[in-house]
Amino acid sequence: MAEVSYAKYVVYQDIDYDDYKDFKNMNDIRNYGIDFEDYNFGDLVSFSSYRDIATFIIGNDGILIQNPDNGMDGYLSIPIEISEYFDNVTEHYKNVEVNSFDLKYDDRYISQNINTKNCKIKESDVIYITLWTFNQELSVTFPDFSSTNFNLKNLTANKIKEWYYGFEN
Repeated sequence: MAEVSYAKYVVYQDIDYDDYKDFKNMNDIRNYGIDFEDYNFGDLVSFSSYRDIATFIIGNDGILIQNPDNGMDGYLSIPIEISEYFDNVTEHYKNVEVNSFDLKYDDRYISQNINTKNCKIKESDVIYITLWTFNQELSVTFPDFSSTNFNLKNLTANKIKEWYYGFEN
């Protein structure tokens, strides 16, 4: 069985914005003179010890993806361009404090916690799902661009579809 890899900070060092603002990938960091351990897709780089205002997620080929800060409060958010590559993104980041995850409709969190045997979220049902870990909500945007937040307590796919379609499924 393959060893499970969890996200980690591979660089956690305060540097000035003017020094990192043009960094596009991990090579730029190394060329700046910062040493770091091996990294994996989805690992993190932070240039500020104040929240995650200067945090990047490592994408394909070492590309740096800016923390989208979905809550606009300086906390870490994992964007869909990262989470779409994991079947269980919340597990991958279990050792890191994350405020929100943009989830695919088929992420394991959805299949294990929201879907039921009789009612499942399908790709055609939603266009955007965000799991808010701090306030325990699931924000869902539907194909007509209407959206709402659901409390995670006792939330099911049926309740989500009921809200959107206005009837029981």
